[in-house]
Amino acid sequence: MSPSAPLRFTARIVPGTGRGKQMGVPTFNLDLPSIPTDLPEGIYAAYASIDEQLLPAVVHYGPRSLHGESTSFEVHLFDPPPPASSLTVVIVKRLRSVQSFATEEALKAQIAMDIAQARAILAQS
Repeated sequence: MSPSAPLRFTARIVPGTGRGKQMGVPTFNLDLPSIPTDLPEGIYAAYASIDEQLLPAVVHYGPRSLHGESTSFEVHLFDPPPPASSLTVVIVKRLRSVQSFATEEALKAQIAMDIAQARAILAQS
């Protein structure tokens, strides 16, 4: 995945646990078999395309260890999204590796930092 050619793929939206919404960071959960196998787990600045509209987003791809849950691919859009059954994701930049957190408060603080970093990166792209 080179910086000049962002990774782009389309995946079906699947039901999630609703935990992101409960934490104030709603996400679209994508069908894992649709995720490119060469994409390393991590947190990413990205765009999600719905009806050909590119929307800025941050992505979590990996396990959700705080809650003892399995791997997921979750897309949080910065603005309220229109309804959709699938998303085209454009990965712009990897922000960091997936981490474990001792508390939900620590996780929320890190998510806020990830969102701020992704916003700054996407504002330049």
